[in-house]
Amino acid sequence: MSVTDVTTRIEGLYCKQFGKEVLVTQLPFRTLDSIFDIDSEVQRKLDVRRRSEIRDFILKAVKENTFYFSPFVFSARGNIEKIDNEWEVKPGARLYIL
Repeated sequence: MSVTDVTTRIEGLYCKQFGKEVLVTQLPFRTLDSIFDIDSEVQRKLDVRRRSEIRDFILKAVKENTFYFSPFVFSARGNIEKIDNEWEVKPGARLYIL
């Protein structure tokens, strides 16, 4: 079975924001990791020189219980469809982090 044969379905809340369709959901990271890419036209690349500094900040904040990840915003670019009470990502399609 190839990745283009796999169907991903997610539950979520559908709404409109600023005239655009929005799906609000929570996903396990392994699911998210399997269906997303970074749009380099929109999202800047990680500054590898600051990677250690960012890691240390996150680890310290998690240890102190003072860190909360902000939500990720993705563009489905027409690759997601409502099926019953779930949303289906087209097989082989990707969501792009903005």
